Amino acid sequence: MTSPAPEHSAAPLRVPAGTTAGTAVREAGYPTKGPDVIVVVRDGEGTLKDLSWTPEVDVDVEPVAASTEDGRSVIRHSAAHVLAQAVQKEFPTRSSGSVRRSRTASTTTSRWIVRSLRRIWPSSKSV
Repeated sequence: MTSPAPEHSAAPLRVPAGTTAGTAVREAGYPTKGPDVIVVVRDGEGTLKDLSWTPEVDVDVEPVAASTEDGRSVIRHSAAHVLAQAVQKEFPTRSSGSVRRSRTASTTTSRWIVRSLRRIWPSSKSV
């Protein structure tokens, strides 16, 4: 996911080679709870990276807080996948199905959940 930098961005952070972004965020003293918790980082090309991402070389990134539009989008996306798994566990398909069919159902369910979450949790609201 690539997006422009938000108006209010956190100070750049250096992630050393071989270190996860999450470790660098924690060691830099960023919040670990609340609306300002860092949920992803944005690399120099504008690509959002998960906190488990481990760069091969030292890299400067921009921490992205949950209270930003990109942060809320990541949370909604992750919540949709968790909810889709729960729905599928509760209401499994009747046929034995294939992995492809299961992935398609999961993706369709996730997309529906994301659209629903956007309706009940608009971007104008904070986390």
